[in-house]
Amino acid sequence: GYSRAELVGQNHRLVNSGHHPREFFQTLYRTIASGAVWRGTIQNRNKNGDLYWVDTTIVPNLGEDGRPETYTAIRFEVSDHVRALKALEVAQNETRRAAQARDRFFANISHEVRTPLNAVLGFSDIMRQQLFGPIPPRYAEYAEAIHKAGGHLLELINDVLDVSRIEADRYELNIERFDVRETVSAALALVRVQADDKGVDLAAVLPPEALTIAADRRAVKQILLNLLSNAVKFTPS
Repeated sequence: GYSRAELVGQNHRLVNSGHHPREFFQTLYRTIASGAVWRGTIQNRNKNGDLYWVDTTIVPNLGEDGRPETYTAIRFEVSDHVRALKALEVAQNETRRAAQARDRFFANISHEVRTPLNAVLGFSDIMRQQLFGPIPPRYAEYAEAIHKAGGHLLELINDVLDVSRIEADRYELNIERFDVRETVSAALALVRVQADDKGVDLAAVLPPEALTIAADRRAVKQILLNLLSNAVKFTPS
């Protein structure tokens, strides 16, 4: 925004924006005074008062004694680039804050839901074991169903937390060896009511001998439940 006549002979402070601390320029001048090249990004202010950014390289021109006599500054305006980087930084910070808020939400929900759910699991376990005396067979069956459904709900809560851990690269598989036939039977039991209501026949074809695998037991069960639920949902009666 300045004319040549307005600039020649003036100190560079004419375009100083005040953005950089004194130490920034002290480092700059120490570098070029030693005869070394300095490069960096500087915010300046034009004649109208608007701010702009320049990618700057300052080259000392050395005399016969090896000391700088003059300096050549090569500049490219990079205001758009700097603004884009700032916008990206803001977006990343917002994403980080949102992730932290989500993690806090999941942790709170997990705590609030687990407390009553543990009571449901505890009382249903007492009922299905008939610790305080026998109960009608149908009620015993219901108690068993309540306990299994409650256990599955607890696993779903853990899965929600796992999603958060996966996105934060903190998820770890709990690999163990187990008989997958038990997992298949447990998954079938949880989906059977849904299948009966839909009029869909549900049966497992399992080998008589143990079918041992090395995997994360809860993850395998969730995979089976997702597959079975979709199969029941989209299979005609």
